[in-house]
Amino acid sequence: MRPALFALCLGLTHVAAMTLAARPALADEPSDDALARARKLFEDATRAQEAGDCKAALELYGQVLDVVVSPTTLLNVGACRDHLGEVRAAVAAYERAATVADERGQREQGDEARARAGRLRPQIPKVIVRVAATTKGAEVKLDGAVVDPATLGALDVDPGSHTLLVRSDQHERIFEVAFDMARSGSRAIDVDLGPERAAVVPLPPEVRLVPRAGQKSYVPAIVSGSATALLGGAAVVTGVLGAGKQSTYDELNARPTPENLAERDDLRSSGRALYVANAIFVGAAVLSAAATVYFLVRPPLLRDARAPAAWLSGTF
Repeated sequence: MRPALFALCLGLTHVAAMTLAARPALADEPSDDALARARKLFEDATRAQEAGDCKAALELYGQVLDVVVSPTTLLNVGACRDHLGEVRAAVAAYERAATVADERGQREQGDEARARAGRLRPQIPKVIVRVAATTKGAEVKLDGAVVDPATLGALDVDPGSHTLLVRSDQHERIFEVAFDMARSGSRAIDVDLGPERAAVVPLPPEVRLVPRAGQKSYVPAIVSGSATALLGGAAVVTGVLGAGKQSTYDELNARPTPENLAERDDLRSSGRALYVANAIFVGAAVLSAAATVYFLVRPPLLRDARAPAAWLSGTF
């Protein structure tokens, strides 16, 4: 903001202070104590503004406006907003100052507020977002705030850094870009979210899969259970036979003779074969038992909601 304009804002503070002090007490206006506090806050705000601490000044001016609204306070608010680069908020403050001044017949301050708003309004940066015509259901966010798609032709922003995000549930891509804007600047951004997502076609209602209520089949469990019994029996038999072979071999091997060498070799070979078979049968029996448990506890099978012949009708 130009130094002369900033100085003019500070010069008006003395007028505002006198206005706060000289206002007549009406039934619907703040009490004298409230006005005294507002006057003190106003003075503190102007000191902060003179020192260049516009953020602190704005906080104090806000408290003043909670008590009494004056064109001069709003002019100072606009000057601080402009100094901080908040051009849109500055213009809004000046426009409000003009309205209040007109309501109170303060023509000079009203003209000043309108002049400032007129000088500052062309300095508001503008962003033009052009979304591809083929884009459907786009959601646009500027600096995290949702933007009405109808306003994308010319978005007013403040000078500084910004982020634009465009996305749609119906398209594959997400568009995001960061950019900087200067006073009076203008920028056009073209957005293309790419092709639409492939549509998911649901099954027609007449062929949806539904639980087979009350018709759970136990045939697989019976078959696997029978297999478990057979395998377990085979494991017992091979185990007993293997143990017998081992016992006979141990007896003959305790009294080895050349005559029983061939018999001992045969007993050792057959015993090993029986132990290997026993291990296989035991493992198979365990797996079969696990399958039996699964078939017993699994949920009901799925079936077509229509007649069974629908599976072969070609409409699935």
